[in-house]
Amino acid sequence: MAEVRQAEMPRDRESVGQLWLDYLTWGNDGLEARHGFRLPVGETVEGDLAAVEKFQPPKGRLLLAVVNGEAVATASMQRIGPGTAEVKRMYVVPAHRRAGLGRELLDELITAARAGGCYARRWPGFTWYWLRGSRPHRVRPSRSSRG
Repeated sequence: MAEVRQAEMPRDRESVGQLWLDYLTWGNDGLEARHGFRLPVGETVEGDLAAVEKFQPPKGRLLLAVVNGEAVATASMQRIGPGTAEVKRMYVVPAHRRAGLGRELLDELITAARAGGCYARRWPGFTWYWLRGSRPHRVRPSRSSRG
């Protein structure tokens, strides 16, 4: 059974950094396969770790799922405007997928966003809204995802 908790910095810095690196490397592999180029994921991770306070309460959240002392999943959220929060860096290591960890992390982020007064959540490519405790549902592509 996984324990989902707020990441504690600096104690969890290495675990968070490794999960973010794994996530961005996975995405970068697909980018390279489709388009023939790679982005500087190591620099991106270091930049986000240097500015990790944007994912800390009260403006955001940085969650870890831990199984037997090992961090196996992460998800983060940051406030990006009045009433709107953005989900970032949501990743579950392959060996722990299909066990509900992603849903549990997302539910925790939604609960935190609601408690902070957010009514919309942006995930790259989509804007999601929720009303009165309903599950989030896709309404339209977000403006930033349109080409």
